[in-house]
Amino acid sequence: MPASDPHTEQSDAADYVPLGAIERLKRYRMGGYHPVDIGDILGGHYRVMHKLGFGAYSTIWLARDERTEKYVAVKVGTGYSHPLEVDVIACLQTSQTFDISIVRSVIPPVLDAFEAHGPNGKHPCYVTTPSGANLKRAKTSSHNGGFRLDVARAMAAQLAIAVTHIHEKGYVHGDVRLANMVLRLPFDINQLSLETLYRKYGEPMRIPVVGADGQPLTPAGPTDCIVPVWLGKTSDQIMLPEAKIMLIDFGEAYLPSLQSRYTSNAPPAYQPPEALWDRRTPMTFPSDIWTLACSLWDMVAWFPLFKSYFSKENDVTSEQVAILGRLPTGWWSAWGRKNDRLRRRFNKHGRPVDAVCYPDWETRFENAVQQPRRERGMMTMEPEEKDAFFSLLRSMLVFRPEGRITARQVLESEWMVQWARPEYERVLHGG
Repeated sequence: MPASDPHTEQSDAADYVPLGAIERLKRYRMGGYHPVDIGDILGGHYRVMHKLGFGAYSTIWLARDERTEKYVAVKVGTGYSHPLEVDVIACLQTSQTFDISIVRSVIPPVLDAFEAHGPNGKHPCYVTTPSGANLKRAKTSSHNGGFRLDVARAMAAQLAIAVTHIHEKGYVHGDVRLANMVLRLPFDINQLSLETLYRKYGEPMRIPVVGADGQPLTPAGPTDCIVPVWLGKTSDQIMLPEAKIMLIDFGEAYLPSLQSRYTSNAPPAYQPPEALWDRRTPMTFPSDIWTLACSLWDMVAWFPLFKSYFSKENDVTSEQVAILGRLPTGWWSAWGRKNDRLRRRFNKHGRPVDAVCYPDWETRFENAVQQPRRERGMMTMEPEEKDAFFSLLRSMLVFRPEGRITARQVLESEWMVQWARPEYERVLHGG
């Protein structure tokens, strides 16, 4: 887990003119991001060629290994990064229950690890295989805004395999959502020369960094920021043979047998309810099951299940109650004490007073899954599959964590066995 919160800005951090499409510039400070530029050498022999992305605790770069002449992805952590992330991933590269080739296809192995030193301190870095866009970006960049149903099924099976393996190795991932799932590249990037790569996907786009109120830049930050390159496909462009994903970003992963975690750093709409209403009981494997269920929904739907326009905890709770019913007694009382105005929108049984404002499960499924698919001429779920999908999600989205099924039970559920896993088998055998 991060040593400290990077969202808390330091008073001595440089002030910059805000820019879109890049990381927050104020995080270039002591203990924050490490300034990286195109052409830099990282780890002694990884020459930076482009930028792949960024997160709260890292920037990710496409580099060329000058020893092997192959492309790699280099994740450069902030001073708040999880220094044990490499150890977690290394532990996950063995299995007694899954074919190791399957494990390594859904959880990319670490090829190398080192530290980078710069004006903002010491930064843990690790090297892995390059990937395409994350699934969240693939959806938001798409004109249609969703995945084909066969593609969604195949990706869901891979995600269930990854989470099952992680849990059986004793870890909780801590942040299972589309932003942390990436598409495997549908081509061999090592066959592309740098010139071909730039011609096909674009040269690095630089955005000059400007200090607020004309203040001079400091060595802590870059003089230019690089817009991440788009190597993937949008959700509507992905065909079944290309539906190969990897679960990444283990910066929030932990061993519940050794570490107690009471809060979640996932976005509010994906946080399990115990993170909001039970700060005395540690979160463990069932907390991943909740966010896994939200992600399975996101794969087949156009909108999140617990959609909250204001991203506030109480708004998310309202959405959860509208779909799942009344909170357990202690949580229901705590919610009422914290925000009686919102709770009065529901009767004593947890049913919304205004069903239009807070639609039920069936209505959300029709509006977020079936209707968008029909409007775009895409396949919809038949009643039998819909029933199996609902049954799976209902067994995962139980308010009390001890009532949720395990990851192995998710993988062995009717929807996985009858619909998701057969599509993944087609992917493995070439569609």
